[in-house]
Amino acid sequence: MKKYKIFGGGLIEASSFLSLVTQMQNESFTPTDSLTQFMEETSRRCKIQRSAVIRTSSVDDFAKDLITAGFIVEIED
Repeated sequence: MKKYKIFGGGLIEASSFLSLVTQMQNESFTPTDSLTQFMEETSRRCKIQRSAVIRTSSVDDFAKDLITAGFIVEIED
């Protein structure tokens, strides 16, 4: 299980990127109907906030791009 600090507040423990992104969706202030919709809307907001390009082609690409752009930070124990 890894721990992640989320930009804008929050700490999530997850065993996979799917678990991480699903928890992010569940804790989001903006409800979405699907994980794909959540990733697309989050990607758009990241582009506006920091001109960051966040891929939505897969959950893994999405999470990796959020980490690379600094929106998510893995916390080492």
